[in-house]
Amino acid sequence: MTTSTNHQAQMKASWILDDIKGLKGVTWAVVLSGDGLVVARCNDLDRDTADPIAAAAAGYASVAKALGQFGGGALRQCMAEYDNAMIMATALAENSLMVVQYTHDGDVEVITNKVMSVAPNLAQELASKARTEMPGGTGLGSGAAGQL
Repeated sequence: MTTSTNHQAQMKASWILDDIKGLKGVTWAVVLSGDGLVVARCNDLDRDTADPIAAAAAGYASVAKALGQFGGGALRQCMAEYDNAMIMATALAENSLMVVQYTHDGDVEVITNKVMSVAPNLAQELASKARTEMPGGTGLGSGAAGQL
């Protein structure tokens, strides 16, 4: 992906994340690479907040992915419930993940349906491979969409 194309994909992803953010109860949404780098974020989430969210989400997904090795298969989606919010992490393509936080007054069915309906489009737009845009590099990894 060229820098211009990459920027356009990030802009479209941010627009999609803003659409998710508009749902009742959603506090933020981030797309990250498998190694914890922010790929896109909803526009009202500043970079200084998005970076540690992405790093933590990558660790969370790594644990969930490891547990799948014991008969669960490839990670597609995982959720965590906290006192004040829920976190939903959804695999987009190999090495990319969308993470959404929402409060308990959000409708989990509406939010899940929205996330699942935009996930294929985001995966196609971003097709994020961990650090593929390194100068002189050929890119890393390949695999099925929807797995991390």
